[in-house]
Amino acid sequence: MRNLSTKKEVIGIILAIILLWIIIGISYESETLNFNFNPFNLIPTIFIIIIPIIAKKIAAPKYSTNIEHQIWSWQRWWFHTNSKFKKPIPIGIVFSLLISILTLGFLKPIAFLEFKTKNNFALRIQKKQGTRRRERKIDINESDLAFISAYGFYSLLILALISSIITFLLNTELTIILTKYAIFYGAWNLFPWGNLDGMKTFMGSPVTYFFLLLFYLISLILIAIF
Repeated sequence: MRNLSTKKEVIGIILAIILLWIIIGISYESETLNFNFNPFNLIPTIFIIIIPIIAKKIAAPKYSTNIEHQIWSWQRWWFHTNSKFKKPIPIGIVFSLLISILTLGFLKPIAFLEFKTKNNFALRIQKKQGTRRRERKIDINESDLAFISAYGFYSLLILALISSIITFLLNTELTIILTKYAIFYGAWNLFPWGNLDGMKTFMGSPVTYFFLLLFYLISLILIAIF
């Protein structure tokens, strides 16, 4: 089984970490747009980006797939087959930075990555004799993508919970940022839009999607209160 990072994936992950770091630092203070590039903020951004990727890569073999992450891109602009740009637009970069700057840091879209899947036929053949329906499937279907994506969302909730406990005990700025943006990152990616994980989860398992949506709404409310 091969489910390791390629050079393209590593570059996409590094870009996502840098983008999140930049966007966290955008603010509007004293009637001026500020960019606070605090190097210590790289620590929580690394955890926020890397943890769900690891979780999904652990999950992928359970559904007989290999996954590779890349910057979220947009190419098809209409339903017709030929209604697409010649080259995909890196919407994960353009949209996030543009909206963050135009809203003076009030809105910070932090949805950067999507993942592509490849069927692991060798693993599926091993499961083909199984009695469970999931084990008898030959091709990747939407439920596989939904449950792989869900691992990423659950991992961010767990990360935020652990970080909030540490914040309660130590009250450090880094863990406050980690808690808040782990939830924000999950919430933005939960949008059922394009090829984001939220769309994969919604299309493949609506029950899982609304379960996650409930948890993230509760988490956002708690962040707003405290």
